[in-house]
Amino acid sequence: MLGSSSKGRFYGLLAAISSFIFQLPLQLLFLEAFALLRSKESKELAPTTGVIPELEPNIVNGVGDDDRLSALGMSSSSIRTLLLRVFLRIMLNPVVLSIIAGLIISLTRLGPKYLSEGSSDYVEELGWIDDTLQWLGACVSPVSLFAMGVWMYNEWQRFQEVGLLQISLSMVSKLAIVPLIMVGLVIAMNLNDEASRAAVLIAVLPISQASFSLAAQYKIGEAYLAANVAVGTLLLLPAVLIWNIALDNLNLFPVVVADERAPCS
Repeated sequence: MLGSSSKGRFYGLLAAISSFIFQLPLQLLFLEAFALLRSKESKELAPTTGVIPELEPNIVNGVGDDDRLSALGMSSSSIRTLLLRVFLRIMLNPVVLSIIAGLIISLTRLGPKYLSEGSSDYVEELGWIDDTLQWLGACVSPVSLFAMGVWMYNEWQRFQEVGLLQISLSMVSKLAIVPLIMVGLVIAMNLNDEASRAAVLIAVLPISQASFSLAAQYKIGEAYLAANVAVGTLLLLPAVLIWNIALDNLNLFPVVVADERAPCS
């Protein structure tokens, strides 16, 4: 749809990087905070309150931050302690650690300098590092697609726990409203046509299976996310095609698609 498979990989890589740098840490922040507030650790920080949801009306009726903290029985120092624990758990997450390691290797130029064959400082004995990473990268798509198929089969029964109305509203939000918001964002940011169309089509893509994995780990909304991932994946192809046709008919972000097929002999 963007004219070449290399462009698809390029924009897909940008989308993955943005997810790891921005979305994953933010998700972990909320999940870790929720887990801590629900655990025995939160009871140690707020021994007089117990479970926070039971005090929600008091929080809503409070007039300021001090009232809210008082209703929860938590002092400002307790809040700081809680945020510090959340931060430490996020920073010790293997995915976040791998992102930081990759950024350090790239930004310090250690990778391009010593691992790139085109560099004058290339160390041949370290070539296995790049080869191994390339091999692992090539395995990601086929392994994840196979795993997703097996996972969807096993999780299909969870649809009984999610109402049809709820999942329908979720799909309308993800496949219609979110791409519309992206259309406005790319126009406001004055991106070129190719980047704009790529951004809109990426916005149509369903949420990843990683979201369900996090939900399963923290025991939060597993059935809801399982249904979203499964239905979103099933609707992926028609949704992307419809949006691509809609953008063409509205003459928004036109992209010249060249025929890369070799001429018949």
